[in-house]
Amino acid sequence: MKHGFTVLELAIVIVIIALLVGGVLVGRSLVAAATIKNYTASLDRYNSGAATFRLKYKALPGDIRPGEAMVYGMVSRTGESGHGDGNGLLEGCAQNSQRLGCETALFWRDMWEGGVSPLGVTLATDIPVDGTVPGFRIEDYLPITPFRPGSYTYAYMLHGRNSFYLSTITSVANDGTLTTSAGITPLEARSIDDKIDDTAPDNGIVRAMSDLSTYDNGATPAAGVCVNNTLSTLAYNVLEAYENNITCQVSIRSSL
Repeated sequence: MKHGFTVLELAIVIVIIALLVGGVLVGRSLVAAATIKNYTASLDRYNSGAATFRLKYKALPGDIRPGEAMVYGMVSRTGESGHGDGNGLLEGCAQNSQRLGCETALFWRDMWEGGVSPLGVTLATDIPVDGTVPGFRIEDYLPITPFRPGSYTYAYMLHGRNSFYLSTITSVANDGTLTTSAGITPLEARSIDDKIDDTAPDNGIVRAMSDLSTYDNGATPAAGVCVNNTLSTLAYNVLEAYENNITCQVSIRSSL
């Protein structure tokens, strides 16, 4: 004779399923929190490493002048604007340039060769990075992030302040021009902002960006939107339907 499940047995099964689902959700939450903690800790290391470099060599990594670079056995540079000119700003081979190359790339190599960073990002020289050459790998020039493949941290100058940029980098032109796209979710962006700053995407140290130089002014919440502009103030688009979509890129002001 065949028997169906009793009400008690069904209840036990439902409880077990609920516990399993709850455990998975808790596990995901813990992993997400650990990723945010890992990334913000890496930013602290970058800032402190660059500060140590400045104390040791009297210059910002990447921006150190040619004479000092030669004395300390670092990559040679011309000293022209954006080529180790000693002005305290990270510029990509020209005044105010945001391209990858020269100071913006040598920032990471100088820290490694100066003994203040274990990253081992070692291929940068005093020319624009050419991402079109065979065998090019951007991880030879920039540190990867713990979020997902293709996302990197880029050191550059934004509106006269040295900053770190977190995004996916989709291509690098032969003159070092970067094409970026979203690398993190609104929930991740807000968590970084909350840990470092004020959770506001349009204010303070952490800013939501549309590209390297343009602030994200937001839009009506939708699948491809990072910042919600329908509220009284701009906010990350953390509505449940959109919070885990990869739609954000952020600039994080350096302490340098």
